Amino acid sequence: MALESEGWEQLDQNVRSLWLAQAGITTLVLLVILLPIDIFALGSIDEYPLPKGLVGGVLPLLIGGFSAVMANRQFECARYRLTDEDLAYAYGVFWKSRRFVPRGRIQHVDVKAGPIARALGLVELSVYVGGQPTAAITIPGLSPEIGESMRQLLLRRHGDRELGVAPADVEISPPPTQPLA
Repeated sequence: MALESEGWEQLDQNVRSLWLAQAGITTLVLLVILLPIDIFALGSIDEYPLPKGLVGGVLPLLIGGFSAVMANRQFECARYRLTDEDLAYAYGVFWKSRRFVPRGRIQHVDVKAGPIARALGLVELSVYVGGQPTAAITIPGLSPEIGESMRQLLLRRHGDRELGVAPADVEISPPPTQPLA
């Protein structure tokens, strides 16, 4: 599936650094867990065919290297687009996906950032629609300015109603009270 680049925006360059940092943290955690197991548990087996520390040291490094390559490919494949009709997010390295959410269905929008993302000046935009407990679209790797401006644009007046707010001309009356018997 070829993605035409006209009208689609690329994520902030710093998201690549974020994904690489996450790959590095995963590699370190795997090293801390697997290396002692390999050296002390597997290495104590008399007929263990491999040198001590080989599996526990090499396997996390291979996983970390693969994660770093995938982070770069993921960055190259991810794009987003905001139009008057919808918000779209295209992503995926092996399985290409495009998610489209009509602007009229959007109920609320979250802008959030973890500690590493904040240090890199990034936010993540999550868009929710009715009937779904999870975000319909989550776009990582936006600058705080772009994330906030997209949030405001998505929640701007749409048609005759403002998203997430009941119409002002509808009067809501309290439920009738019944006398206690």
